[in-house]
Amino acid sequence: MTPPHAFETAKKRTEGIGTFASLRHADYLYLWVGNLFNTSGMWIQQVTVGWLVWKLSGSATLVGIASGLRFLPFLFMGPLGGVAADRMDRRRLLLMTQLLTAVAAVLFAVVVALDWVRVWHALVFSLVMGCGVAMNAPVRQSLIVNTVPREELGNAVALHATAINATRVIGPAIGGVLIVTLGMAGNFLLQAGLYLCTVAIIFPMQVPYRDPLSASKESALRSLQEGIRYIWNDKSLFGMMLLSFIPALFVMPILQIMPAFTEDVLHAQANIYGYLITSYGVGALAATLTMASFGNVIRSGSLGIAALLASAVFVIFFSQCTWLWAAFFLLAATGFCVLIFRVNNTTLVQAVVPDALRGRVMSLYQIDHALMPLSSSALGICADVFSVPASIAASGVLCLLVTGGLLLGVKQIRDLRKL
Repeated sequence: MTPPHAFETAKKRTEGIGTFASLRHADYLYLWVGNLFNTSGMWIQQVTVGWLVWKLSGSATLVGIASGLRFLPFLFMGPLGGVAADRMDRRRLLLMTQLLTAVAAVLFAVVVALDWVRVWHALVFSLVMGCGVAMNAPVRQSLIVNTVPREELGNAVALHATAINATRVIGPAIGGVLIVTLGMAGNFLLQAGLYLCTVAIIFPMQVPYRDPLSASKESALRSLQEGIRYIWNDKSLFGMMLLSFIPALFVMPILQIMPAFTEDVLHAQANIYGYLITSYGVGALAATLTMASFGNVIRSGSLGIAALLASAVFVIFFSQCTWLWAAFFLLAATGFCVLIFRVNNTTLVQAVVPDALRGRVMSLYQIDHALMPLSSSALGICADVFSVPASIAASGVLCLLVTGGLLLGVKQIRDLRKL
């Protein structure tokens, strides 16, 4: 169970800590810069695969499926990655998965360059890349705590999210422009190059704050069950996990059908599609910098819940938007609210999890990503059957209703407001 003082300790302000304080630790700096390269490749891939499938099929459903398949492996590969992260050298695991995903990106670039590509190729590629991401996601999260002292955890978690969203600002815009100017094969080669840069940067990293590693005699399944029991017995942690599912179900899927929104509603081209994804990233980046600077002061359960409700309202407004400038603003506002919630929630989780269980707990915490194929596909089907604006509006309304229902019906979530 969570110690009574754990959240108070996590929320305690550390004197002298600035926005980028954690970067003064060399090992965390390696991890952070490597993450910049890694996520840049991911965002370029996301934009390019979505546009490729849209052009090959003209189906919003297939666009949603292709984008969602990147997250399906979080259901089965993520927990395996969590078990491995608690048993093995986390740095080596990260290097290995980065190398394998770089090879996959090169092979797909060849298929696209030779004009052999079909929709099913893109679906398989999304699934394979998703396996790599799902495997190393709990490893990356675990390494955050292993590279900074405990009192700087909140700042380090926020800066980790800052790296992701800084590249969200740049990556999609670059990806959209390169689709128009150079074609799609070059984008996948660029993705592979960025992954190899990640390997080179992370190679010298150490893990000075990791607890001593002791080999477990239990099977992988029993080891995973231990993580599940820990979450179930800690009711505050269980409540935070339930809330983490909501953005994946009702907010993030709108980004996966953005190619359809760009052409059908805004009547724009691939570069505008990239800029729309970028605008979401601008808002998300602003949120992570806010949490890096003031998270130790403003972090609370109530803040996360309020941000989650606000994101649903912005999604509803966005669904009815036909002006480009308003679309940019509303997506940025949505990104800001979602990332305030995510950074706040993740920091509270990281603060209470013991290092021996961290990989498994974080892999289960991130299993919300596995809901993306279901939610993205469902949103794509609704967009094809009804309309893109109607499907996005329905998603925002459901986000409000589900969040409100959980607040009313689940005591553990109501109790989060007191943290």
